[in-house]
Amino acid sequence: MPPAATRPAPQPEALKWKLIGAAAWHAAAISVTNIIFAAVVLPPSLGSLVRPSGVLAHIFLYLLQLASLLGHRLVLSSHEFEPVTFAKLGIHGRTWISLFLTRVVARGRSWNSSIATAGFFGANILTAVAYTALYGRLKVGPQAVPGTWSLWFGVLLAMWYSCSHLLRGMDVLAYPALQRHRWFRLKERVPAALLAAAASAAVALAASVAARQSLLLHPRLLFGWAVSGTLCGLGWVLGGALLQIVFSERMQLAQFGDADPNAPLLAELASSNTFMQDLALMDLAFTAEGQGGEAAWRRCAIFADESGRAAWGPLAAYMLAEVRDFTTALAAALPSAAAEAAAATKPRAGGAAAAAAAAATVRWNVLRMSPSTGLRVVSREQDLAAWNVRSKFHRIGWCLRGLCGLTVAAQRGEDRYGVVLLCEPALPDIAAGLLSAVLALQQYTKFVTATRSRQTSSLERLARHVGLVSTAIAGRVTNVTLQPVEEVAFALEAAARNTMHRLAIAYGDKLRECVQREARAKPAYGTAADLATLLTSMLG
Repeated sequence: MPPAATRPAPQPEALKWKLIGAAAWHAAAISVTNIIFAAVVLPPSLGSLVRPSGVLAHIFLYLLQLASLLGHRLVLSSHEFEPVTFAKLGIHGRTWISLFLTRVVARGRSWNSSIATAGFFGANILTAVAYTALYGRLKVGPQAVPGTWSLWFGVLLAMWYSCSHLLRGMDVLAYPALQRHRWFRLKERVPAALLAAAASAAVALAASVAARQSLLLHPRLLFGWAVSGTLCGLGWVLGGALLQIVFSERMQLAQFGDADPNAPLLAELASSNTFMQDLALMDLAFTAEGQGGEAAWRRCAIFADESGRAAWGPLAAYMLAEVRDFTTALAAALPSAAAEAAAATKPRAGGAAAAAAAAATVRWNVLRMSPSTGLRVVSREQDLAAWNVRSKFHRIGWCLRGLCGLTVAAQRGEDRYGVVLLCEPALPDIAAGLLSAVLALQQYTKFVTATRSRQTSSLERLARHVGLVSTAIAGRVTNVTLQPVEEVAFALEAAARNTMHRLAIAYGDKLRECVQREARAKPAYGTAADLATLLTSMLG
């Protein structure tokens, strides 16, 4: 089981420094964009950058952008929230209302999440209203902000961006496959961020014109709105992208020569801060697969205790428990073989009808409905399984890589005391857990592909489109919260298979013997015979 959770600090020191780094880069981006807008879009207003009133106005606007950045940080999450469903009302994880409730209205289902969401919306509204009033008056002239319609334009701009930011899943960290320097990751996001900011301003502008068509007679007003709204939206988009970049960077919890390199890792895994848990698992996975002196030194420190209770036992148990819980969630959504058999043998009227029903039951993987799931296309278990696949994609991947990397390193001779073979969880338990995960993912991908309707729903079509837009905005970063669940499951299945293939190559036929004879825990999915068959196919 995972280590007992302790009460964490309100804000870990490492995350404070990450936020400070994001704020520094955000300040530089805001300064550059203001200069470019003043020099290219509004050349006559370039002198406002040096006038005292202009300097004070720009400082005030930046402080509001900083408050908006903090609002983005409040809603930033390391994983997608569990979907809100009401079976009696027909609201499940694939409906619009569930998506809106989960990501905007009832985020996290706690007062803290509600306060964070309110702060996010409030900071964006204040920033948009100030940009519409101050920036438009400063750059275009006092006649650019007549009446209260400019305030309503700012509110519409902020509400549209805030809702779209949450609905597009841009508040959920998307970890990149390759860790690059933040400058290159930011540079590839700038063109798409400019387009996204202009699109947000265009939507708010169109809504304002539709509400009062007489605004078409004020072209100078519309131009001021477009410029101030685009600049404001650009600051928002760049701030959100910077938080994604900085908070998804690897953080090394130990350095070469530390007295106890395992202590920070164990402490973060024992805390309840999901950000630090993910960063710790990422660091552990990279360490387990790393080459060179520092990575090998840290792995030797994990194997240094003969009893395995100091480092190997807690770390392996934590990762194995994550994989097992994930496999159990998938298994709950899969058709039950016993229920299928009972449904097939149940007496029915007419021999032809019974034969047809039995044949249909055997071929459950090509049907949309199954007797063991109550003849329903969707269920609470399926919603939770899809949520686990998307929200735990990175975490499970790191656990798989960490378990595989450490056990393969032990076979290379880095485990001097044999803790991987002698201390629980031992190699047989790890191999059985990974095989069970591969088998569950294999069956789950078949199931979700078969139960999916031939005609994609409007929500899924929008998710695909929004996924492409968010990928462009985020700079080719895969946002798994927006992709079809079968594609994410296929990717995770490939990762799980790769880890098992590495184990099979490292240990050979000995792996089959130890799994069949010495595995202590019951598999989370499948039988011992199923796991043996799968392992034989990999060894062959």
